Amino acid sequence: MTLVDDKLRSAIRAFNEKGQLGPDPLAARYADRRAAFSLFARQMSEADIEALRQYLFCYAEKGIAQKPGDAKKVVVRNFIAGEWRAPASGEHAEMASPADRRVKLFDVPASGKQDVEAALAAGDKVWKSLAWADEGLAYRKQVVKNVARILNYFTEEYLHEIRQQIPKTRLEAEKDFFEAKRACDHLEGSFEAAIKGEMVPDMFAGQKYWRDAWLPAGLAAIVTPMNFIWGIPMIHLAGAYLAGCPWILKGHPFAALTNTSMVRAFLAAGADPRFVQKVEGFGKGIAPLATDHRVAVTAVTGSSDTARSISAGRGLARTRFEGGGCNWSYVDDGYSDEELSRIAARLTYAKLGLSSHKCTGLHGVSGTRATLDRLVPLIVAEMDRWQAGDPRAPDASDRTLGPLMVHKAQTALDLVSEARKAGLKIVRESTDSTPRR
Repeated sequence: MTLVDDKLRSAIRAFNEKGQLGPDPLAARYADRRAAFSLFARQMSEADIEALRQYLFCYAEKGIAQKPGDAKKVVVRNFIAGEWRAPASGEHAEMASPADRRVKLFDVPASGKQDVEAALAAGDKVWKSLAWADEGLAYRKQVVKNVARILNYFTEEYLHEIRQQIPKTRLEAEKDFFEAKRACDHLEGSFEAAIKGEMVPDMFAGQKYWRDAWLPAGLAAIVTPMNFIWGIPMIHLAGAYLAGCPWILKGHPFAALTNTSMVRAFLAAGADPRFVQKVEGFGKGIAPLATDHRVAVTAVTGSSDTARSISAGRGLARTRFEGGGCNWSYVDDGYSDEELSRIAARLTYAKLGLSSHKCTGLHGVSGTRATLDRLVPLIVAEMDRWQAGDPRAPDASDRTLGPLMVHKAQTALDLVSEARKAGLKIVRESTDSTPRR
């Protein structure tokens, strides 16, 4: 059976003409698709996936602005109870490219308590309806397989989407995107074992995993960061959907286009729209999402301060936190000069890749004095091969240092100043903290 027929094409066209507001045209097909499913059902065809291009990409008609003056700015919507909605307040925030603030990318909803309440009520309603008990795992696996097929088909488009919102080299964008693709492949393929706790070691005899009752935990709030806008969210979204947990996505405002793309990929793949909500916003406006008593699990990737605040608001309710580490490398003695050169290249990339904005970014190198005396000059030389520039540029190399630094320039200068006061040797520094566009 062909998914995309003339009726659906017409519905998508009307949806786009209305500013992408109102009932989702793919969500309206869910009941029929679910009823037609069997263990012999085929996955989505490439023809159907291509035919959904104008739906899957909320910016498909205009594209994404790439230079100052591009009149391509789109308006991003919330997705609540099967509908795409503007925020109740009508307020939006204009988001510019972090690589060039003259480039205006999109307007993102400045959602408030009313929007959060609507999403929570919708998620809580479907959870309490026990609809998840009627949804067999085989169908949920089919949905995630279809999501993976959509990602595979539109790989280049999604890589472009990543790089325009979060300026990255192509290599870093690929790492982000294929983490999402592999999450769908691996979680779907091994979910029966995972949900029984067979993929993690015993915590104590007879206790495999917190999910060993094989039941979904409940409504999940998924709060994701700005550095890995496909990989980190998709791990949570695919896992929660497979488990039967309704979810509410609160992605980073810098990545609002991708937040929308992920939700639409699930809906296009056949997901039950009642299980899927998305709320955009900032700070206090959406804070109740993570601490509301109806949310069984909050998954947050971000700062320890954010996680601490959320956990305090949740009391004994579960919070799953992923944060950056304090990542040091110890280099042993005995390496040849050639081996140390390769180590220096890898350590430099570990430090400067994605402009030091990785959770796994390198914090320091340790070793004996003899080894460090040989290694440090090699690291300094390797850093000389890097260039500051726009990672979006077609000719940007993998050794491009972009604009998304973890800290302000002054923070780095202060660290150098304190190190000098402590009598430490400064092997590399810059005094240029001139503001850039």
